[in-house]
Amino acid sequence: MYNLTGTCTGALCVGWNCLQSMWTTTYEIDQNEGTDYHQRLKKWLEYAQRNAITVA
Repeated sequence: MYNLTGTCTGALCVGWNCLQSMWTTTYEIDQNEGTDYHQRLKKWLEYAQRNAITVA
């Protein structure tokens, strides 16, 4: 709906800009530092999706 209305509908798109930034940043940090932030973020997002948690 964001593309049609220019705004979030039902609070489902809130936080996407932050999540997209975190996705890229954690991947790059892990590549450079050998950490596991990206995998942890991925697991957390999968948990949020399975449990229908609204992220804001």
